Amino acid sequence: MHLCSRMGEAGLKPRLAAGIREFFTAFLFLAPWFLAFSTYRMFLLKRFVEEPFEYGTGLLNALVLSKVIVTGEHLKLGKRQESKPLIYPTIWKAFLFTVLATAFHVVEHIVRGLLRGEGIVAGLGAIREMGAGQLMGRSLVMYFAFLPFFALRETGRALGEGKLEALFFRSKASAGPQESETGNESASATDLGCYQAILFDMDGVITDTASIHAACWKTMFDEYLQRWAREQGLAFRPFDVATDYKAYVDGKPRYNGVRDFLKSRGIVLPEGTPEDPSTAETVCGLGNRKDDLVNARLAEGVKAYPGSIALLRCLRSAGIKTAVVTSSQNCHTVLHAAGVEDLFDARVDGMLMAAENLAGKPAPDSFLKAAEMLGVPAGAAVVIEDAISGVQAGARGGFGLVIGVDRNGNAEELKANGALLVVADLGELLTARFRQSSRPAA
Repeated sequence: MHLCSRMGEAGLKPRLAAGIREFFTAFLFLAPWFLAFSTYRMFLLKRFVEEPFEYGTGLLNALVLSKVIVTGEHLKLGKRQESKPLIYPTIWKAFLFTVLATAFHVVEHIVRGLLRGEGIVAGLGAIREMGAGQLMGRSLVMYFAFLPFFALRETGRALGEGKLEALFFRSKASAGPQESETGNESASATDLGCYQAILFDMDGVITDTASIHAACWKTMFDEYLQRWAREQGLAFRPFDVATDYKAYVDGKPRYNGVRDFLKSRGIVLPEGTPEDPSTAETVCGLGNRKDDLVNARLAEGVKAYPGSIALLRCLRSAGIKTAVVTSSQNCHTVLHAAGVEDLFDARVDGMLMAAENLAGKPAPDSFLKAAEMLGVPAGAAVVIEDAISGVQAGARGGFGLVIGVDRNGNAEELKANGALLVVADLGELLTARFRQSSRPAA
């Protein structure tokens, strides 16, 4: 049971109240739009005096469309698009609800013909008299009325329940977490219990393996760069963990990291294949060499961050779903070595990404896949990342919250690339409010 779920929500009265609230919310949004459109139409046609009931027609249209919205939501139109960036469900839902509204309009003419005793043919005849042009124009008006409505609706869904209303109608002091004088958002004000799932990166977030990866990248690249510099008659410029690793490699699939870093140095190598030996001077060969170095280091043991493990256990006891999302193909080995593989409901790793042809970070595909596996919309999930490419992926995926983990003194860079909250350790998220609210899943 989610920490912020409301008691009795399954009852008839709460559902009825929610349906009525949804209906009048849609009506209050659409009514001014149609009244303004009616005014414009009357002035344009110079019928302001001759058609005194035009405003009544506008209000009736708003009521009909509000009914359409409630019906469409009940039918879950466009639900499958909710895990994608907000532009997709906004445009798709506006289209689907326009089709539904047009269908309502046709059915109403048919019913009107039946009630008058004129039969279905008479109702369809009224539609034919309207003509395709007028029907298309009516549909366009509805579509462009739906667009801003669903843009706000989807934004509210992504922000979380009540947060959009708070942003519009409450003062900033009461609308939610604020930044302190130092620019860091308060972790204690973040209620993770209001989300259905938390998606964790692995290296540097759960396990202390980011330093291992960085060291192995440096070893592999420096060996290659020395050979390349000798062959080209150039000065050797080593791989820099502080700059090169963060900018071109961190968080990305292995071969992408090789390719992007070499490109930054003006080096182009054959792509090769994943089966290339680690001695091959190809993108895949260098990537495999780095993987061999990592496996040798992992055999020595893996340490998990205590704060991360404490948070994971707290989330699990509260019934909140968890997933690990990493580009690493060593995910199972690392989690098993750290003794934490049982703390996740789903796992998206390098092998799954390759099998399903998912784009690596900073594309949001891997996180969206994890949300799909958990059966949770992106807006109801949190992404926790320590890499720049990772927070970019979370921001692009339309997730409810993106949390950056600053283990390398790059808090401002994480925030600039999409992290809404930055912490030095995930233990900071174990606030008194969160612990007191936690309870075993129902």
